[in-house]
Amino acid sequence: MFANRIVSIAALLATSLLLAACENSGGVNVMGEIGRPDGAPGSASAGGEGGSKNPDGSPNLSKIMTIAFADARWDEEKIPKGEQCKALRGDGSTPALSVNGIPKGTSTVTASYQATSGDKSKRGDMGVIGYKANGWTNMLLPSVPGETRSVPNATVVSPAPGYAGYLPPCRKGVSYEVTVQALDSSGRALATKTVSIGKL
Repeated sequence: MFANRIVSIAALLATSLLLAACENSGGVNVMGEIGRPDGAPGSASAGGEGGSKNPDGSPNLSKIMTIAFADARWDEEKIPKGEQCKALRGDGSTPALSVNGIPKGTSTVTASYQATSGDKSKRGDMGVIGYKANGWTNMLLPSVPGETRSVPNATVVSPAPGYAGYLPPCRKGVSYEVTVQALDSSGRALATKTVSIGKL
């Protein structure tokens, strides 16, 4: 009988601890949050990157927005032949990108191109191209021609300095990247993701 009371007390204590854990975790998937998609917020108040937020205070959902190249020639390692600037005898265009997990409330998706440097002040110095999101959570950002403002199904948000539109990679031995941002109607960033487009 004494042993039965000890077992009952232990079971009651374990139940209390489990309920407290549920309350602290938002009540979902307590055991390591099994089954939660990679990068999904741990609770309703958390942002995508461990609860991180964009500079304006909005939740950063970057970990659940993914980017993939729609053209197999782009492999993140090497800029494909012919995709360099005209000065290097190329006729480059932006890579077509498949963007998935676009946050709800996104009005525009932008693709900013730059040399890889880690300096955010230089983001988009090869041009910024914008695409209407139309409420879609998954989008194909079509390839657009370089060194022109005439871009079908897209808009030149900001041209490369001294050029018209997107400037394809133009410096040999340099690595390049694209930063994709999901923006709401006020221009606030809901998600930001940067991937390499390769080295020239």
